[in-house]
Amino acid sequence: MMTQHIYDRYFDEKQYVKEGEPFGKFDIVINEKKCSEFIKKGVLCDKCFNLALIEKMDEFNTLNRIDFINYQLNKYSNPQDWLIRIRALLYDNEKAFRNPDSKTSFEYLGIIEKGIEQLKTETESKTEKKNDQSFEFINSERLEQLRRIPNDQFDFSKLTTLCHELNYCFENECYLAVTMLIRAIIDHIPPIFDAKDFQNVYGHYGDKTLENI
Repeated sequence: MMTQHIYDRYFDEKQYVKEGEPFGKFDIVINEKKCSEFIKKGVLCDKCFNLALIEKMDEFNTLNRIDFINYQLNKYSNPQDWLIRIRALLYDNEKAFRNPDSKTSFEYLGIIEKGIEQLKTETESKTEKKNDQSFEFINSERLEQLRRIPNDQFDFSKLTTLCHELNYCFENECYLAVTMLIRAIIDHIPPIFDAKDFQNVYGHYGDKTLENI
């Protein structure tokens, strides 16, 4: 017997597949035409979604429950928020499963609690890393100097944008993008020194470093 809580609103974001569309093993499939609110307003009601979600969770045994939760949370814009909301749904509707005396709800809650803790730890770790990150790939003061260089022949706006994006990608550990941005930045150097390529720049100035040029 369903509890009254099944009617409550738990999810602002509802991810599901419409009946008749291709779906996978872990997708929640819903026939929107059976929802009176959808017929009137074009939005699936909370009851229909909550019920479909619990019925889907009820399909899986212990081996598949972790995979189902992982599959679903990756559909949402805020996975940690989704886990918190589904935890509330399960706490309020433990008896909504086919066999209320089974450990189904308990096992799901265990998986969800671990997921919330893991995502919380990852978020805190990233925040701490950003707060502790004192190294800039390209010094911000040098970027500001570059931006202020008066030059009628060259427009440095694209170059400074590439440099800013390089710092952003490095800070967020997007190292493949860092490599490609460095290559793009290098291509901007030869024309400034009136050379065809970087090797000609180096060859023209001999042993002097670019810092001393």
